[in-house]
Amino acid sequence: MQLRFLGTGASGGTPGRGRSQRLESSLDVEAGVRLLIDVTRDFERQSRARECLDAVLLTHAHADACGGVGQLRRWLRSRGVERLPLYAGVATIDALQKRFRRLDHCDFKPVRPGGRRQLGSARLFALEVPMRARSAFRPSPGASDRVDACWSTPRTWPG
Repeated sequence: MQLRFLGTGASGGTPGRGRSQRLESSLDVEAGVRLLIDVTRDFERQSRARECLDAVLLTHAHADACGGVGQLRRWLRSRGVERLPLYAGVATIDALQKRFRRLDHCDFKPVRPGGRRQLGSARLFALEVPMRARSAFRPSPGASDRVDACWSTPRTWPG
């Protein structure tokens, strides 16, 4: 399995003079299939070196994790791909369907905490993880206060 970090910045990246210019957090996984964890608002820049993609895994409904869904559609169309499996928690899928009008490129695959998936050689286990309460910022409209599909790759399945 090969992992390539496409961004490691916070929501909105790390802008500003003298800063690292890191892009929003996203991970490219090569495990017999090409997986992308989170489609950020920086997807256009993050996808330049990528030629193919087999599935997307979304961790939560905030814009830093799924704000590039529209860019993903254009990227897929430019490669002649009509639809792509998109694995996400039910709350994340609901929020996407409220936020975006054009999701015909997404073949939604709902997952629930404790759900297991085998994608290529990657064995994935979905976890629900509470997000830290925010006092200064409000979550995006329709966003949950929980990460409803945090992906883990355990050596052995829990339970």
